[in-house]
Amino acid sequence: MTLISTISCTEAQTNLYWKLGYHTGIDFTSGTCVANLVDTCKMQMFNSNTSVCDNKGGIIFYSNSLFVKNKLDENMPNGINFNHGTISNSYIATGATPTFSGAIVVPFPNDTNKFYMFYTNMEYTIKGGYYPDRLRYLVVDKSLNGGLGDVSIKDVDVIIDTLMDGQIHAIKHGNGNDYWLIVRKYSSNNFYKILIDSSGVSVKDTQAIGNAYILGANAGIFCGQSNVSKQGDKLVYLYQAVASSGATPDGQMDIVNFDRCTGMLTGINSVILPVNGPDTIDVFFSCFSPNGNYVYANDLFNSYQFDLTDIPNLMANKVKVAHRLITSWSFGQMQIGVDDKIYCAGYGAAQDMHVINNPDILGMGCNFVQNQISFGGGSHYSNGGLPNVPNFALGAIAPCGNVGVAEVKQEELKIKNLYGVGEVLQIPINHIQIKLYNTLGQQLYENINYSNTFALHEKGLFIYTIYNTATNQWHSGKLEVQ
Repeated sequence: MTLISTISCTEAQTNLYWKLGYHTGIDFTSGTCVANLVDTCKMQMFNSNTSVCDNKGGIIFYSNSLFVKNKLDENMPNGINFNHGTISNSYIATGATPTFSGAIVVPFPNDTNKFYMFYTNMEYTIKGGYYPDRLRYLVVDKSLNGGLGDVSIKDVDVIIDTLMDGQIHAIKHGNGNDYWLIVRKYSSNNFYKILIDSSGVSVKDTQAIGNAYILGANAGIFCGQSNVSKQGDKLVYLYQAVASSGATPDGQMDIVNFDRCTGMLTGINSVILPVNGPDTIDVFFSCFSPNGNYVYANDLFNSYQFDLTDIPNLMANKVKVAHRLITSWSFGQMQIGVDDKIYCAGYGAAQDMHVINNPDILGMGCNFVQNQISFGGGSHYSNGGLPNVPNFALGAIAPCGNVGVAEVKQEELKIKNLYGVGEVLQIPINHIQIKLYNTLGQQLYENINYSNTFALHEKGLFIYTIYNTATNQWHSGKLEVQ
């Protein structure tokens, strides 16, 4: 075994491969973004797109919330005929759903073979639009079907209520093992908080915070792509009213703080986004900068940067960092890549992807480059959507379950091979407790005797959390073993 590198757990390890649909993918396994135009995917991904990889970047399965496909791009035997309903069935027929962030994969905390996939339907009809009236999940067991995986359970109801269109987000619990799932009730300031832990899936509570998005009699809500900060401590929600007649109400952007330990939402800041007049901002898609200081928000024609370090002047100090160059396409969803650049899909007839190369820089220095990644023409499109995935690499934080413990140290610990051969590693700290996870956050190892040696029987990328009882400090990081 050779230790290649160690990286702080706060530096996100997102999925290393993104399925974009119809023979198009994005490969990050080399550390930089490479367009894959020989991808064998034949499924529309569109707005609802989720997937999960192994620790080497190989796809385990992916879904558009209507079908679940395995790593060979085949429908799992039981990964069809779910998410049914009067309206949903019409989307099944066309092969894609318009829900933004309408599905997400969360690994079982206590079983490395199993994954939850949460998803919403599109059944509730109001003011000319369709919205979810329930949140469900299915379970994928990758050990089934000869190791290709299959859906073992599906269409399990978690919430039966009118919800915002899509906007499902999973955030790693502060204990470094479990997950929170956050969804919002339609036209309300109520948030549902679901806990995924070793005992299963449970709705812990609801929380009312901030202002409800109250509409006029002739308007419905258009929900844009919400997003979570890389650190898991903030969420951003975008709304725009869609009027069938009369004046169109303004849009709204909500920035919400999140406590990974308690699940509490705090400090919501709501900003009105004018959708009429000379300062029109029809924002639909959003993404935090890697350092969490800025929010980028796209409408169909422009991309804006909002400075979260100056909340009182959020609108006054906004910067338009891009205006579309080609009128046949529009800006689409955004996500942070493993290289800490923000990738922006094209919406419509777009055969390119746009990149914010330095998103932690204020203003035009963020370097938004349009059409930076080409899909080479033909039938290769980004379809407007990018995978909705949690930050699997978030580690444990104190005092989450460890009252009185000092703040986690984010540092590069030198983990070495104890004997020079074989699979036993040693950490040069005595009196420790250690947990080892794969990049999906599934626990692989936990010592019980405070030893600083442990056996590791597989290669790949791993995450560790260490509690040093002598210094009363937590440490966390990543290691790659070849």
